[in-house]
Amino acid sequence: MMERSLNERKLDFDENYKRVLDQIEQAALRSGRRPQDVTLLAATKTVPVELINYGISRGLAQIGENRVQELLDKYDALDREHCQVQFIGQLQTNKVKYLTGR
Repeated sequence: MMERSLNERKLDFDENYKRVLDQIEQAALRSGRRPQDVTLLAATKTVPVELINYGISRGLAQIGENRVQELLDKYDALDREHCQVQFIGQLQTNKVKYLTGR
């Protein structure tokens, strides 16, 4: 199977992001909530930093990574000024020191 190019993945992101935001809006309204009160946190496991930053430029405000080493590899290159970065999932005690202060 051929890997998709970054440009193709950006097009996929645009399409999927719009669809997800529409679904969030519909679900929020059905439940009597305001769509802006719902937080979308995008899991970025195995996603290249260039695509993550593209998503941030398109409005993605929260991302989550569940592998310490992958988060550390991406951290400095992420557009953290425009997006909040979270560690999601279980964290092994011996890995806490790598995330402290980040």
